[in-house]
Amino acid sequence: QSDSDSERRSAIFTTLSEALGVPRESILYVGDSRFADVAGAKNAGMLAAWVNRKAAVNRPLAAVDSSAGGAAEQRRERPLPQPDYEIDSLDRLVDIVSGRRPAQR
Repeated sequence: QSDSDSERRSAIFTTLSEALGVPRESILYVGDSRFADVAGAKNAGMLAAWVNRKAAVNRPLAAVDSSAGGAAEQRRERPLPQPDYEIDSLDRLVDIVSGRRPAQR
């Protein structure tokens, strides 16, 4: 992903922060996609909770960085950020926001 792609994706999270009137670092973004939700939120400076309903293995996945020009041999993989929390149900959010559950990394 190029710098302009990353900036475009971060803009969505920045717009959310501005619309809510809340600093990005105070927002817990919840989503079920490690790439679109977790990586996007973490790259924008937010906390992220990954809803992993299917018990997928939480391993360091990689995103392709094609900013080097696009040829297959020039593409580099970079690790995706880890979620601050991993939950199997939205019911678990109550524990997180109430402070009853420690961060998982």
